[in-house]
Amino acid sequence: MDAKKFSRIAESLRQYRRAELKDFQTDTAEVDPVDALYVDPLHGEAVLNTMLSSSTTFISGRKGTGKSTVFAKAQSQMRERKDLLSVYVDVKALYDTVNASEVPLIDMQDIEISPQLYRSHMLRKNFWP
Repeated sequence: MDAKKFSRIAESLRQYRRAELKDFQTDTAEVDPVDALYVDPLHGEAVLNTMLSSSTTFISGRKGTGKSTVFAKAQSQMRERKDLLSVYVDVKALYDTVNASEVPLIDMQDIEISPQLYRSHMLRKNFWP
């Protein structure tokens, strides 16, 4: 892969929001961008295999360490299978949307609904316009 194309794609992965790799399909027409960029940090693709296992996996690390790239590679592998559905939810964007939305201030004592149920309702209402 051309070094300039690789640099452009890698830089987009470091951005605040998740990169849309489909924006680079013309630059990487010969291969999937995720497949071209992904390098597992452990021998035998241990990180990827852990992500693809049936157990719950948490990945933590500093910004720019490749967490999103691991997720993108796992999704790429899952999409090849016909018996799985892969969905990416940007929890930070969701959290920012819910907190920034204009939720009416209602004294929970004045209504007969649990705070958890009300918050769940407002989350759904703001997430699906």
